[in-house]
Formats: sequence, structure tokens, C-alpha cells
Amino acid sequence: MGVLTDRIIARTYLTLMRVTVEPMVFFFFLALAMTGSASQLMYIAKVCHHLNYTSEVCANLEKPENQLERTDVQDQVSELQTISTVIGFLPASLSTLLLCNAADIIGRKSVMMVSIFGYTLHSLNFIVNWIWKDGSPYFLLFENMHAIFGGETSLTIGYVLYISDITSHRNRTFRLTVVGVLNLIGKGVGVYASGLVMDYIGFYGTFGIGIALIIFCGLYTYFYVNETLASSENISFAAVFNLTNVVDGFKIVLKRREGGERLIIMMLVLSFLLVGIQFLGYFSLLMLYFQQLGWTYSQYTLYCGISTVVGLLGSSTLVPFLISYVGLSDMTFAVVAEISVIISSVLIAFTKPGTMVLPYIAYIFGLITSPIGTMIKSALSKVVEADEVSRVLAFLGMMMPFCAVGPPIFNLVYRDSLQWEWCDQTRANIGHPNTTSTTETPEYEKKNWCITAFIWLGIAVLTLRTLGCAGCVLMPNISSCLVTPLPLEAVSVYQVKDWRSHSTEGHHHP
Repeated sequence: MGVLTDRIIARTYLTLMRVTVEPMVFFFFLALAMTGSASQLMYIAKVCHHLNYTSEVCANLEKPENQLERTDVQDQVSELQTISTVIGFLPASLSTLLLCNAADIIGRKSVMMVSIFGYTLHSLNFIVNWIWKDGSPYFLLFENMHAIFGGETSLTIGYVLYISDITSHRNRTFRLTVVGVLNLIGKGVGVYASGLVMDYIGFYGTFGIGIALIIFCGLYTYFYVNETLASSENISFAAVFNLTNVVDGFKIVLKRREGGERLIIMMLVLSFLLVGIQFLGYFSLLMLYFQQLGWTYSQYTLYCGISTVVGLLGSSTLVPFLISYVGLSDMTFAVVAEISVIISSVLIAFTKPGTMVLPYIAYIFGLITSPIGTMIKSALSKVVEADEVSRVLAFLGMMMPFCAVGPPIFNLVYRDSLQWEWCDQTRANIGHPNTTSTTETPEYEKKNWCITAFIWLGIAVLTLRTLGCAGCVLMPNISSCLVTPLPLEAVSVYQVKDWRSHSTEGHHHP
């Protein structure tokens, strides 16, 4: 027993000695999810206060008797969120492009520190806004200061490049998978904790804990994470503004290829971008939608927290089973997953006010939806040449900020749907004290179906994605490149290049 104990202690020690950015990733995304969920609630609270509604009404907007007030508040909140996304789009896009180039000049650690500093200002903005409750809700838009510093995308690029620097081909997949799991767990814990913390210590406690965790991440990165690039006194900052990588990415995507491969590559790139557009647009409104159905903030955060657990469970059990034992190809899996997302969205759209059954049933279809983006990247890596994979994946990363067009589009649709005339009668029959409805229908049985418009917009985008993925499988002369399942040891999209370069014999390129 003594020898076994010593071995366990020694192995644990060696494992801990290899830990670098993993704790930072977990606590950063925990803080980001906690403050991100609470920020939506602060938008609602400040707008409600600005419209001079009573504290009692503002604290109970989800109740049916406050339907008209809730509609007024959500109308302005969706407008503010649209403006916020538009304001943050350009600086986020430019800063991400610049920091992608800067990662090889100023180092990976510096890129991560810049992003962490930006999110410190982000949380501080919400604390100041709640101290100054009487201030205009438009001051909340200063949250976009973090976009100047690269945001979440730049931080992710920083730690992925860092891990790629310190690992070998053999263990890189494992390390990247670990940080990917920690990312998801941190977000799930953060969303769920946000509801609990808000119930007990409110906005000050939620954002206070969030900013403390982000500062901890900054200190941890500064003192514990060692830079992987050798320092140089002759740093050329002109190279930061060199957009060669972006141009190369466009050239690879658009260059003429035999057998229709260019069309497949363009379809895959478009499908991948639509994943981000639909995801960001849909989830930017999910809280407002559930509030219309009578859900409290705590119920919403609990639902989101469980959703993350379900996604992790499916990714670790059902997904490997379908890939390894059933033998589904990348794109076949993506099509099945897209159909599952559509079914899940339909169930949420048909949820009645005051009920929670259908959204939780939708979890069943969410078990295999997490790796959709990964499968699209995997298929893309099989179509382009081996020496083009890294540049194409880098190109996709730099294009991700453009997915920010999703929230403005979805918010505009949602805001307009609140005012559609053919839904006025429905809104008048929800049980508001000022209505003259003579119907005997219970107040929670009626639903304003107009508010589901953004969900059906998302389903339309999902249908386009499904058709794109299906087209990649059905295209002649190309499907042979995509029907080979991605091996489990290459599940991480960042390891695709290494896997493909060692297994070209099994892949035929027309």
C-alpha cells in the first residue's frame, strides 16, 4: 500500500506541475457566465426603473398581471441590446484581428492579459451603473469597452496557442480537451450560481464576485503562467497590422479547385458562421422569452445550468458512441445534430406560459448538439490540403466576431414582434387590470405567439445549416472525403491538422 500511495502522490504532483492556464480558464468563464447572465437582468431592471414603474412591478415582471409593463420594458431592452451589439461589433472584430497577429509578437500571455483587463472594465461598468441607478440605461452600453481589448475570442486564441506551444503532438489533444471541458463547466456553474447569488446578495454581490474572479485570473496569469515566446527588443508593431493571414484565408477558401471542392469549402465555412449567428442571436433573447412565459430569473439560470450538464454528458457518452461504434461520418452526424436542434427549438416555441415541461424535454435532443461546430471544422480539414488546415482554422477564428450580426437581427425581430397588430388582442386578454376582456380563459393559458418569431427565425437558419451539411455529403466526388468518421483521438478540432497529416492514406482527394 505504501508503494501504491507514493505512486499516486507522485503522479498527482507531476500532474499539478503541468497545470498552467487550466484554473484561469475555469474561473474566467465562470465569472463571465455569472456576470453575463446578471447583465441581462440589469438591463431589464434599469429600463424598468427608468420608465418609472414601481419596485414591486419591476421585481415581478414575469407575472401575468404585469404583461403590458413587461412588453414596454422588453421593447426598450431589445433596442438597447441591438445598439450594444452594433457598437461592439467593429472594435471586437478589429481587436481580434490585431491580437491574432500580435500573439506571435507580444506573446500569448500578453494577449490573455489584455482580454482579462477588458473584462475587468466590463464588470466594473455594471457595478457603477447599479450604484447610479437613476442614470440613463444607455450608460450600460459602456460595457462594450471590453470589445476594444479582444473579448472572449482573443482570450481563447491566446490560451489555445499557449497550450500548443507547451505540449507535444501526443498530449496536445488531451490538454485542449481538458480546457474545453473546463470552459463549459465554468459557464454552467457560473450561470447557475448567478441565480443563487442574485437571490441573496443582488447585483453588488454578483458583479463583485465576478470582478474578484476576473482579477484573480489576471494575477494568476501574470505571476504563474510563463510566456512561451522568447522576448525580443526588436518588436515590429507594424506586423500587428499585417492582415496577411486574413488574405491568405480568403485565398484558400475561394481558390479554384477540382471536382467542386471550392463549393464544398464555401458551404462549410458558411455553415460554421451560421452556427455562431444562430447561437448568439437565439440565446441573447432566451431570457426575455422565458420571462414572457412567467419564468423567474432563478428558474432561467437553473435551466441554463442543467443544459450545460446535459451537453457535457452527451459529448462524453452519446457522441463517442455514435462516432466510434455506429460509425457516423462527420457531416452525417452534423445533419442529425442539426435536426435535433430544430426539434428542440420547436418544443421551446410551443411551451405554454407557466409551464416548464417542454423545455426540459428538449434536453433529450440537446445531448448531441454541442459538437456541431467541431464536426464542420473536421470536415473542412479533410477537404483542404494538409498545409492549408491551420490557416483555414485560423481564418474561421478571425471570422467569428462577424457572428455578432446575429443578436441585432434577432433582437430587431423580437422587438417588432412585441408590437405586431394581429397580436394586440392576445395581449389584451392576458389578465391585465386595465383590460375589458370577458373571456374566462385562465391567465396562464393564453400566449402571445408573436414572441416566438425569433425562434422560427433561428429554425430557418438551422434549416440552412442542415441543408449545407447535407449538401456536403451528397455532392459527387466530394463525399468520399467526408464519410470517414473523425477518430476519437482527434476529437479536438485543434488537433485535426496533426491527425490528418499522419493519416492521408485513408483520404482520397479528387
